[in-house]
Amino acid sequence: MKKGNVVSGKQANHGDYCLPQEIAYLGAPALYLAVAHWAILRGGAVTREDISRAFKISPAQATGVLNYIHRDKKETILSRKVIKKVRSGHRQLHLRIIDLLPSWDKCA
Repeated sequence: MKKGNVVSGKQANHGDYCLPQEIAYLGAPALYLAVAHWAILRGGAVTREDISRAFKISPAQATGVLNYIHRDKKETILSRKVIKKVRSGHRQLHLRIIDLLPSWDKCA
């Protein structure tokens, strides 16, 4: 069950998420913008597990957000993608958000 600052998805296919306390000042942004702001505050690369835990969403949804930021929001969110191999032999996506470009709030 989600607790804290629960934000409802703006479209029928967007689920609810829990806004971490450190970015509560943002109000109710789109999930990808909330993740981008949160990742900048963390100061390093984030994984789907980090996002899943912080926003109380499924790992699959967290992966979708990472891919959306990296692939579809290049013009508004500057990021760096790194793929790392983990012990199990799988590859894991790490995304570092470097900056939100000035037009991010006009493109939400």
